[in-house]
Parts: sequence; structure tokens; C-alpha cells
Amino acid sequence: MENEQPRRRRTGRTVALIAAAAVLGVLAGTVTGYAVQLDRAPTPLPPLAQQHLPAPKPVAADDATTPRPRTTSGGWRSAGGTRASTGSWRSG
Repeated sequence: MENEQPRRRRTGRTVALIAAAAVLGVLAGTVTGYAVQLDRAPTPLPPLAQQHLPAPKPVAADDATTPRPRTTSGGWRSAGGTRASTGSWRSG
């Protein structure tokens, strides 16, 4: 009797109980919400704030509207500033 070691608690039972309670809570909430909405009549959605937006008039293509190639060359590092090229932000 002196050398009896205390029994270890099994943690699997506690985890299973908490998981079952979470699943049961989600299921009960879903059923209750569905039952409440089942008795209600459907309500129409309110109208949008901007019902009729004026459409822009089409403009003929000219030099201002035709696509032009970009003038930047190189990578994204050369587009911003000089920090990346000089390495001044690096320590050492």
C-alpha cells in the first residue's frame, strides 16, 4: 500500500466533453434560429440609395484616350527612391 502511485487523470474525456458541448451548442443555436425565422413572413429588401446613376457618354478615341506604352524601365526597386540601390537602410 505504501508504494501505490497516484492514478493519472485521463485528459481525453475532458476534451471530448468540451467538443461535444460546442457541437451541441452550435446545433441548438442553428435549430432555434431556423425555428424563429420559419414563423416570420419574408420582408422585402429596402431600395438602394442610388437607384438611377447617370451613365457617362461615350467619347471618341483620340490621342488622350489611346493607350500608350509605359515609360518606366527596370524593376520596382528603381521606381521608388535610392534607398534600395544605395543600401543606406542596411546595418553593417
